[in-house]
Amino acid sequence: MRALPLPRANAKMEMKLLSVVGRDSVEPLVGRDSVEPVVGRDSVEPLVGRDSVEPLVGRDSVEPLVGRDSVEPLVGRDSVEPEGDVASVAPGSTESRPTDACVSAVSGGRHKISYLRFAQSWGAHAPSRAGFGASPKHASGEERAFTLIELLVVIVIIAVLMGLAFPVFQGVQNQAKRTQARNDLTQIVTAVNAYYTEYGRYPLTPTNPVDTTYGTIPTNEQLFNELRSVTAMQNPRGIVFLSPPDVKDVNNPRAGISSAPATAGQYFDPWGKPYLIRIDTDYDNQVNNPYAQNAGGAPLLRSGVIAWSFGKDALSQSASTPADKNTGANKDDVISWQ
Repeated sequence: MRALPLPRANAKMEMKLLSVVGRDSVEPLVGRDSVEPVVGRDSVEPLVGRDSVEPLVGRDSVEPLVGRDSVEPLVGRDSVEPEGDVASVAPGSTESRPTDACVSAVSGGRHKISYLRFAQSWGAHAPSRAGFGASPKHASGEERAFTLIELLVVIVIIAVLMGLAFPVFQGVQNQAKRTQARNDLTQIVTAVNAYYTEYGRYPLTPTNPVDTTYGTIPTNEQLFNELRSVTAMQNPRGIVFLSPPDVKDVNNPRAGISSAPATAGQYFDPWGKPYLIRIDTDYDNQVNNPYAQNAGGAPLLRSGVIAWSFGKDALSQSASTPADKNTGANKDDVISWQ
């Protein structure tokens, strides 16, 4: 590029400009005194001056994008190094002809200033880091509440789920009670047989040999007093053959020995009815079957001791007239021999 003629100035200023263009650094070119003949003090100072650039490219606004370390290489010494030869002018000459390097340096400086203006504009309008990925509702800080219809829908869904889950929960709970009742019946039969093994006879054998049923009339506390060795009359050795737990609620006895005055000593099933026990106290090695069919041999069972529970409905025909085990109120009964 051809060098452009500059207006005449005093020799001192021309020599200073020429000495600046000849250096490797642009520092004097962007300085206050050296650029005076080319661009003028008043025009460059607001753009490149220390006081004017600071608000334009402030530390707080542009530092994340165009920090101090990243701007220096753009306006620094090495980025606008003059290219080409510097024209030599005699010391007494009144003409100053800057070379192509001078013009390119000034043009490069203007490009750098334009870049800084773009960076400042981008920093002012760029979205914040917190704004990326955030929805407008969260970005603005607004919260949306539930409407009445949405709340009713949620309540209906919860009610439906509870309606579906409640029968399942009841079934699981009832099965757990049946398992507990079957275990209690097995322990009762085992304890009576252990008593027989220890004493050679069954507890509370009547004078007239006949099978004895405990649970209704007579109640079963007499039998369990002997097996637990509590106020026992026919357990002289004081052997504890059975040790069931006490009930948790005296007013509503379930799954244990009652301590209420009206039912003290009786052994209740998990549904709140006394266990029934039938013992072969006539010693013919058989007892009457409380069920007519579907519960082993009928009408007699080849066993010395049997026990059963009325089940969840607390009703059974087994205490009066034998009936089918799988029908009516007998269907949910729990028995020890099957």
